[in-house]
Amino acid sequence: MIVPDAEHETPSVAARHLGIGAPALWRMIDECGARNPARPLVVHMRQAEALYRQQLRCVFPDGYARPRYISNGGIRKRLRNAGIATEHGRATRIPIGVFDEVCACASGPWSAAWRRAFAAPGRPCAPWILALALHDLAAVRAAPGDAAGDAAREQAAWCREALPAVVLDFARVALGASALAPPTRCGAAFLRSGSRAA
Repeated sequence: MIVPDAEHETPSVAARHLGIGAPALWRMIDECGARNPARPLVVHMRQAEALYRQQLRCVFPDGYARPRYISNGGIRKRLRNAGIATEHGRATRIPIGVFDEVCACASGPWSAAWRRAFAAPGRPCAPWILALALHDLAAVRAAPGDAAGDAAREQAAWCREALPAVVLDFARVALGASALAPPTRCGAAFLRSGSRAA
């Protein structure tokens, strides 16, 4: 029997709270490398909510193209021409910022984050969540000490809150930023509960 506590819920309750189906919830959690091996049948609610909010920052190519009256072939051709790789034979969720740069014929921080995430050998999660983490953590490193920097730090707070320690460490290494703050709240709780071998 699954025994939820103050921070964990059963998959059906968590999915209902987020307004998605339980299979979609587990798919998202598995894509993010966030299933806790110590408690594989319960969902950490704050972590699931944070990951779901980040998932909304990504779309599949046809989801970006359709409302903008771009054909599926057209958006995929633009991605190829911009050097944005996708998984062959599978629909690939991509951050909206990547599409915006591709359609503007620009190569900016989103495209760089996607290329780095997609090409990362042995990545512990789907490229879309790693690209979001790389983009937001890089923005914090480059952020000034004023209000714009505060906004960047607030935007990147989800990384420490929601990402499992192994994914956050992987993002740190990919950025070459091992001095970033250790995971807090959900990430730290996940780490203590056995998400990573000691």
